[in-house]
Order: sequence, then C-alpha cells, then structure tokens
Amino acid sequence: MIRGWWYRIISATGASMVTVLAVALANHPLLQEPVTTYVPLLWRLEPTTLSGTSLQLAIGTSVAVVVGTLLPLFKPRPWRILDIVAFSQKRIIVAGLAIAALGYFNYTFRLPRTTLTLVVGMLLIVMPLWFVLIRTRSQSDSERAIIVGDDMSQLERIVSESDLPVLGYLCPPTAYQVGFEDESVDIEIAAPIADGGDAIEGLPRFGGLSKLETVLVERDVDTVCLAFRTADRGEFFGTLDLCHKHGVNAKVHREYVDDVLTSSGDVATLANVDVEPWDPQDYVFKRTF
Repeated sequence: MIRGWWYRIISATGASMVTVLAVALANHPLLQEPVTTYVPLLWRLEPTTLSGTSLQLAIGTSVAVVVGTLLPLFKPRPWRILDIVAFSQKRIIVAGLAIAALGYFNYTFRLPRTTLTLVVGMLLIVMPLWFVLIRTRSQSDSERAIIVGDDMSQLERIVSESDLPVLGYLCPPTAYQVGFEDESVDIEIAAPIADGGDAIEGLPRFGGLSKLETVLVERDVDTVCLAFRTADRGEFFGTLDLCHKHGVNAKVHREYVDDVLTSSGDVATLANVDVEPWDPQDYVFKRTF
C-alpha cells in the first residue's frame, strides 16, 4: 500500500487521469450514439460533442471540480472499503452538480447534458475502484501496528512473543508504575511519564488512550493490538469502535480469545478480533429495512 506524500501524489494524479479519460470517452460519438439510442431515459438526450478549445476547457474544468471535491480522499489515512466507495460516490455526485451549475450559469463553458451524464456515470464506477486499488495492501507491504491498553505485562508479552512490527504503544500515564498486576501500588502517586518515554525499551509511547484516533490517522496504522486487563471496560470497546471506524485490524493475545469475538481456529500468538461481525449484505438488508 502506498503511503505518505507518494499516496497523495499518486491518488490525485490517478483521479485526474480518470476524469480526463471519462470526459474524452463521454464526448466521443461512438459512445454517445448507442447510449442515446438504446438506454432508457437517456434516449431523450441528443448526441452532442465538443472539439478544440471547448473540449480542452471542458476537460480542465471537470478535472479541477472533481479533484477539488475528492480532496479528503487524498490523505493517507485508514479507510474501510465501504466508506471509500460511499464517500467517493457522494463526492462524484456533488462534482456533477457543480459542473451542471457552471453550465447553467454559462460560466466558462457549458458541458453537454449527454456528456455530463456519461461522465458522472463512469466516475461513479471507476473512481471508487481506483481508490480501493491504491489502498489495497500487497504481500510485500510491512504491517504498521501499535499496541493499546493498560496492562504493561501483557503489552510486553505481545512485543516479545509476536513478530509483528510494532511502531509504538498507547497507555495511560500511570500504567508505567502500577507494578503490572500489583494493585497494592497507589495509582494516584504514580508519576506520569511523558509521551515518547521508554518504559518498554526501544518502543516509543505515543500518548494516552485519548490520542488513539489521532495516531491511527497520522501514522496510517494497519493493526491495533489490545492489551487491556479486562475486556469489559469502556476503553476496550471504544478502541474496537475506532478500529471499525477506520478499517483497522484488531488483534488480542491468545490468552484472551475467550473474551472477544475471534475467527474459529485462530490459535496464533495474536488472534484477530472480528470488529465487523456482520457481512456487507447484512448491512444492506438492515438499511433497506
């Protein structure tokens, strides 16, 4: 998966090229003739093509409008596939309305209705596929993982027993000096340790649990390993909710698989937590109902 500024450049360049190709194809008479002849509702439209300066102006304006509406998707942040598709299609519809408004007020150019309809139709299909494609992980990609929790002993066990490349971890500042499972230590007198501290050698601390969403977005995290003492606390379910929201995988140590919903037969050091137990079609049926 492409990351950082390379993702911004490639995603924006690809979106521009897709838009240029869509306008060029939609403006071609070989496509307009059969569509306006055989496709229901569209056979009321007349084949109209642009050429020369008018075509160049139409392409330039369409690219500017489409790329402008898709700006949030150019950020390298976690996205669920369904969210990418839904968000990009919504923005394409907004772009189509904006281009139609420019044509209505005759600002710089008037894109023919047939061309505009075909462009929006093609972009609704191709643009989501483009963003899903560049967000897809290849087998050579290294996984970006963090550990989140309040159990330092479990956190250290995850680091030592798994081969997952961990960027760092998040935990409450008092968790450093609670003495792991020793509840006799007064938490209130435990001195907080600043972010970036080295309570676990060689592994930076990114902050408390409240910074989880910021870390997920800014560091483009793929996997979150859960290291909580109990699985019935609000922080635990809040972490799962953020993982689901941003399309991030969640893992838990195999000792705690009885406390969460995991895949059957998953007996590795870190078991995958099913943060989205419903199939996509189940969500569709629920929304339809």
